[in-house]
Amino acid sequence: MRWMARSRDSFSVAHPAVNFAFYAAVLGISMFCLHPFVLGISLVSAILYGAFVRGWRHMARLLGVFIVPGIIVVAILNPTFNHNGVTLLFTLSNGNSITLEAIVYGVALAITLAVATAWFVSLNVVLTRDKFVYAVGRVFPTASLILSMSFRFIPLFLRQFHDTTVSQRYLGHDMRSARWWEKIRIALTVTSSLFTWSMENAIHVSDSMRARGYGRRHRSSYSPHRWDTRNVLLLVVIASLAGITIVATANGGLAAQYDPTIVISGIHAAPSGVWTWLGAVAFLLLANVPVAVRLFDVYLWKRYERALRLGPGTRRQTRWSVVLGSDDVSAEKQKEKVPQWR
Repeated sequence: MRWMARSRDSFSVAHPAVNFAFYAAVLGISMFCLHPFVLGISLVSAILYGAFVRGWRHMARLLGVFIVPGIIVVAILNPTFNHNGVTLLFTLSNGNSITLEAIVYGVALAITLAVATAWFVSLNVVLTRDKFVYAVGRVFPTASLILSMSFRFIPLFLRQFHDTTVSQRYLGHDMRSARWWEKIRIALTVTSSLFTWSMENAIHVSDSMRARGYGRRHRSSYSPHRWDTRNVLLLVVIASLAGITIVATANGGLAAQYDPTIVISGIHAAPSGVWTWLGAVAFLLLANVPVAVRLFDVYLWKRYERALRLGPGTRRQTRWSVVLGSDDVSAEKQKEKVPQWR
C-alpha cells in the first residue's frame, strides 16, 4: 500500500468546483444526519481517503492521539450535563441521573466531531488555497481577495518574525537568556520592526496590484483549471448521489432520534425499508468517490504500463490471450521485437 500514499492523487487534480461540491455534500450530510449508517460510513471513508493522501502513519497517529480519545471524552462528559432520556442506568451522588439515551447521543456527537476532523485531513491536501480562492472568487471577489491576502500574510508574518528574532539574537539580544525587563525591550523592538515591515509590504502589494490592472474593467486572469468530460461526469455523480441521500433522509429512511427514546430507522421500530438502504448505499458511493477515482486511474495506469511493456500491436493479442492461452507466446514474440528499457 506504500505506492498509494506516495503517488499523485487523482481526485485532487479535478476542478475546484468538483472538490468543493464533494466536501460540501459529504460534510453537510454527515453533520446534519446522525444516523449510525451515515456516521460509520463517513468516518471509515474519511480515514481511508486520508490514508491515501497523507499516509497510513499520519492517520494512525491522528486516530490514537485525537479521534479515539476525543470520542471517549465526549461520550463520558455528555451524560454528566445531559440527563434526558427514559432508560435510567444509575443515579450519581448529587442526584443527577445517567441515561442510556444521553450516552448514545454523546457517542453520536463525538463521532460527528471525529468525522469532521478526519475529512479535514484530506481537505487540506485536495482543496488547496488556490482552489478555494478560485471557487469562491467568482461569487465573492472581494471576500476572496481579502482571504487570499490573509492566507499569504500569515506565513509571511511568521517568517519575518522568525528572521527578526534570529537577527536580534545574533546582535546579542537573546530573549531566552535575558532578564525580564530586557525581554520587554527586545519584544518591543521586534514588534516595532514587524509593524514597519507589514506597512511597507502592504504598500508594495498595493502598488503591484495597481500596476497589474487590478480593479479595472475587462481585466482577464489566468486560470489553470478547465472543464472537461471527466469533471462534468464527477459533478453529476456527486450531485446525483447527494440528492438521493437527501431524499432518503427527507422520507425518513435515515432518521435518527436519541431523545427521549432511541428511534433509528433500519435498526429500531422506525419506518425503514427501501429508503434506508437506498440512502445508505448512495452515501457509501458518495463518500468513496475519491477512492474510486484513484483506484480507477491506478487500474488504467497498470493497463497502459503492461501494454507499453509488451510493445505495440499486442492490444488485441493480450485481449484474446486468456481465451487462447497464448499470452506467453505473444509476450515472448514482442520481447524479441521491442527492446526492454531498464
